Parts: sequence; structure tokens; C-alpha cells
Amino acid sequence: MAITLACVVCALSLAHLLSQGMKYFLHHDTQFGLEPLFYLENEGNIPSWFSSSILLLSGILLGIIGQFRRTQEALHASHWLGLAGLFVLLSLDESVSFHEMTKTFFQPLHLTGFFRYSWVIFGMVFSGIVGVIYIPFLRQLQPEYRKMFLVAGSIYIAGAIGVEMFGGRWHSLYGKENMGYALHVWVEETLEMTGIVLFIYALSRYIEEHILNTAAPSSGLTTIPPDSPSSSPLKKLVS
Repeated sequence: MAITLACVVCALSLAHLLSQGMKYFLHHDTQFGLEPLFYLENEGNIPSWFSSSILLLSGILLGIIGQFRRTQEALHASHWLGLAGLFVLLSLDESVSFHEMTKTFFQPLHLTGFFRYSWVIFGMVFSGIVGVIYIPFLRQLQPEYRKMFLVAGSIYIAGAIGVEMFGGRWHSLYGKENMGYALHVWVEETLEMTGIVLFIYALSRYIEEHILNTAAPSSGLTTIPPDSPSSSPLKKLVS
């Protein structure tokens, strides 16, 4: 599944680059309506739908793990379920852009440059709070999964907040209707989608190892037998 999703990310990333190249270098602005359909920053188009869908898929996989851990009365089950809820909200935000509402709090400051998109201030604070809360959760993970989770999260935040800040500065200096801004969008959105796909890969691996297959002897957990009928839909989801 992760390989298929990665191929879709590459296709959408390439479509954005080709479309914006045709727009700014060959002066084909609309490309028969295809340009807005594949522009990575737009809402209500194919990339936006894909990003929302993979965030929702992450939430579903997290919910499966969290529910399984809760039935086993395992420590940190609430952390898994909390992440599931967070990713469902991120999926919704990807579609309707709730985060843009936070800019009303900063409008009196007339921010520009790196903080032109003032929601990044809220994003940094929120990410920091979530990070601190989840330190105990990350510590109890196996090193392999801890590393994958941290790498995936870092890539996602680097795009969503880091590159967004540089895009805001570029917007302040040169505007949005140019290839330079389109490249900022390309890097930002590609990093976001890549981070999510890596996270889905890590979650799929975790489900295969801890739910579908035999758990570690020391864990004391009961898993779903691989040949159980109830495991078939889950196998299809993570394969």
C-alpha cells in the first residue's frame, strides 16, 4: 500500500511541476482547466483530496492500533487513540482549512515575511505541546518504530510549517503569481505528503507485527491469528 501511495505522491508532484512550468515558461495559463486541478496549494482539487484521504487513512490505522491496545489494557492506548483523533481532524482541516481561521488573532499585528501566514505561530506552539505530551509514548516504542515516527513527523512539519514560512516570505517579497512561489508550494506539499505516506508505512508495519502476527513473547498480548477470517480485511488494508 505504501508503495502505491508513494507513486501517487510522485505523480501529483510531477503534475504540479509540469503544469506550473507550462504556465510560467510557456504561458499556457489554464491548460484546458487542468492547471487548477493539479495545483498543490488549491483546495477542492485532486491533490487536496488525496492529502485529506491519506491523513484519514492514518487516523483509521491509529484507531485500529489504539482499540487493540485498549482491549489489552496496554499502557499508552489513549495516546494511540488521541493520535487517531488528531489525524481525523487534520484530514478535515485539509479539506476546509480550519487553520486559516487562526490568522484573525494575528491580524492586528500586520505580520509579514516569515510570518505572513500567521497560522504557523499556532502550528509551532501546537506541535511543541503535542511533542512534549507524547515524549513518554515515544520512549516506550521499539527503536525501529520510534525512528520511523520521528522521521515521518519531522518531514511533515518541515513542509507544513518550515517551508510554509519561507513561502510566506517569498509571497511578501515577490507575490504568488510566479514560478518561485510555485516551487515553494511544490516542496511544501511534497514533503507533507511524503511524511504522511512514511507514517502510513510505519503504522502498517506495526499492525502486521503486533496485531496480525505473533507478538513478542514478553509482551503478553493476544494477537489476531493470521489465518483468522477477521484478519482478512485488515490484511488488505495494510498490504
